[in-house]
Amino acid sequence: MPNWIYYFMPHNVVNKLEKRRLTYALWVISGLGIFFILVLIVHTVCKMTPVHYYADAFGLIGAYVAASFIRKNKLVLAVKTIVITLLVAILVYGPIVDYVEPGTVMFLRLYVTIFALEAALLLMVSFYIAILNYVYLALLFTSYLLLHFFVIVSKNGWDTVTPEMISYGIIGVLAINISCFIASLMLRYNNDLMNKINADNKEIVENNIRLEAEVKNRTGDLQNSNDNLKQFAHIVSHELKEPLRTISGFSGLLQKKLDNLNVNDPDIKDYTQTIQNSSRHMANLVKEMLTFSSVQQSPKTLVEIKMNELVELVLNQIDNIVQEKKAEITWTALPNAYGESLLVFQLMQNLIINGIKYQPKNNTPKITISGSPKGQFIEYIVTDNGIGMSNDTLLKIFDPLYREHKHEYGDGTGMGLSICKKIVDAHHGKIWVSSELSTGTCFHFTLPAYNMPIA
Repeated sequence: MPNWIYYFMPHNVVNKLEKRRLTYALWVISGLGIFFILVLIVHTVCKMTPVHYYADAFGLIGAYVAASFIRKNKLVLAVKTIVITLLVAILVYGPIVDYVEPGTVMFLRLYVTIFALEAALLLMVSFYIAILNYVYLALLFTSYLLLHFFVIVSKNGWDTVTPEMISYGIIGVLAINISCFIASLMLRYNNDLMNKINADNKEIVENNIRLEAEVKNRTGDLQNSNDNLKQFAHIVSHELKEPLRTISGFSGLLQKKLDNLNVNDPDIKDYTQTIQNSSRHMANLVKEMLTFSSVQQSPKTLVEIKMNELVELVLNQIDNIVQEKKAEITWTALPNAYGESLLVFQLMQNLIINGIKYQPKNNTPKITISGSPKGQFIEYIVTDNGIGMSNDTLLKIFDPLYREHKHEYGDGTGMGLSICKKIVDAHHGKIWVSSELSTGTCFHFTLPAYNMPIA
C-alpha cells in the first residue's frame, strides 16, 4: 500500500474487509482527483471560459472532502460526496457549458453526459451505496438528459435537430432508465447481502461476548480453586515440617545417646545418618514444592528490572557457596527487562547455583552471563563449564522431581529447573538449554523487554 494512503486511512480500523473497502474508496477518489487535475490542465491550455474552471475546482474540492471523510472512517458520507461531486460536474460540463457556449459539439456532450451518469451509477453500485431509490434516480438522470437536450434545441433551433439525433436522445433516456432499474436491483441485492453479513457479524460479536463472560466466570472459578490449592499446600507443608523436624531431631538425639553409651555400631550410625539426610531432603522438597505451587500463572505487576544489580544481589546471597567452590562468575552489561523482581531473582539464583554445583571434581566453576534484545523480549544466557547433559536428559530436565545425578549430587530435590520454567512461562517467555556431556551447559531464557500486558 502506498505511503500516501496511510495519511487518509483511519487509525481505528481493525476489520480487514472494511479496510479493503476504504482503500478501494481512496483509490477511486485519487483517480477522480487526477482526472479533474488533467481536465484543468487541458482547459488551461485551451483557454476555456471561467465556467470550466469552476467545475474543475469543484471536482478537486469534492475529491479532497471525500478523502477527509475516509480519514474519519465515514465511508458512506465519502461516497455520497463523490457521487454528488460527479453529478454537479456533469451538470456544469454538460447543460451549463452548452448554455453558455453553444457550439458544434453540443450533441457530443449529450452523449458524454449519458456515459458520465452511467459511471455515477456504477460507482454507487460498486460501493453498495443507495443514495436514492429507483424512481428518484430515474427521474433525476432523465431530467439531466432532457435539460441538456432542450438547452441544445433552445440555442440552435429545431431545424438543426435531425431524426437521428432524436432517436439517439430517446435511446439515451431509455438506456439511462434501464440502467437505473438494474442499479436499483443490484443495490437492493447488495444491501440485503450486507445486512445479512452485518447480522452474522452481530451474532458473532454477541457470541464472543457470551464466551468472554463464560471464560471470565470459569477463570474466576479456576482462580478460586488455585487459591484453595495454595492454601492447602501451605497447610500441608506446615504440618509436614514439624514431624520432619521431630524425626531429624530425635534421630540426632538417638545417635548422641548411643555415643554416650559407647555403642559404636556402624550400621546404627548409618541408619541414623540416613534418617537425618532423608528428613532434611524431605524438608527441602516440601519447601520447593511450596515454592512451585506459589508461582503465579502471570505476575501481578511488571517492573523494570536492572539485571546487573540483580545479579550482584544474587551473588551476595550465595556468597558462601561462591567462596567455598572458588567460582568465577562474570557478566557483561546486561540489558534491563520487565518482570516480577522476586521471581526473576529466584530464577537467576537457581541457574547460577546449578552451574556451580554440577561440576567435575576439582574443577573451578566458571559461569558467564550475557543478554541481548530479541524483538519484544530480552534473551539471557547463563553458561557454565560443568559436567554437561546428554540429549536424553535435555528432554526431561524441566520436569518436576527429575534428578539426573541423584547419587553423585544427592542433595537436590529435582524442582529447581521446573521452578525456573514456571517463572519464565509466567512472564510469557521461553526457556531452553543446549549442552553436551563434559562440555558445560548453556541455559537460555527470555523476559519481556517492556511492560507488555501478559495477563
